[in-house]
Amino acid sequence: MPLELTEAYRNTLVVSDFTRLASLDGSWTSYLEHATGPIEAEAHSALELIASEMLDILSRSRDAADYELYLTYKYPEDVEANYEQLLKGEVAEPTGALIQTLSSYERLLPDAIARHGGILAYVRQGLTIMLDGADRERDELATKLASLRNEEATAGDLSKEFLCDIAKGCICGGILALASPPPIALVGLSTGVGILALLHFQGMDC
Repeated sequence: MPLELTEAYRNTLVVSDFTRLASLDGSWTSYLEHATGPIEAEAHSALELIASEMLDILSRSRDAADYELYLTYKYPEDVEANYEQLLKGEVAEPTGALIQTLSSYERLLPDAIARHGGILAYVRQGLTIMLDGADRERDELATKLASLRNEEATAGDLSKEFLCDIAKGCICGGILALASPPPIALVGLSTGVGILALLHFQGMDC
């Protein structure tokens, strides 16, 4: 069954935040990994804007994870049924096209979920860990931003473990939205599976 309107609204905000966080992290990390020599003033300002936005999202991430957890306990049967429909290709277009779009990685999600004992256990694990990890990631990012302001060298990325939790949050939000009109289901699932693919390429199975 579709989420209630307020639930759909809040789920959309969560998926949007998690997607933006992962995208901003990619931009920040990619620049710092390839930067050589002193950071130019324009890039320095852009990095500060990116980091500030990430800090703002991280400040909401604990509540976002808590809300998604609440939805998985309110609608456990829907989460499982929607996931089974996704696996069977019984989801309406354009969300159904996700399977073809991500065909190169089509086993990543089912294999990860099987290792964790099912879709509910999989997403709940990530969301529960995020409850404890969001504040730590925010503190670490604030430290990196302070180093950047002092023109000190700093690594850019969120931890791979936290990115894994973000992926699970996106997947959870996307699956919960499958009974509603797109695009939020497509955004959540494609972002989540995309992060799984990135981590897999880096040697980590999430």
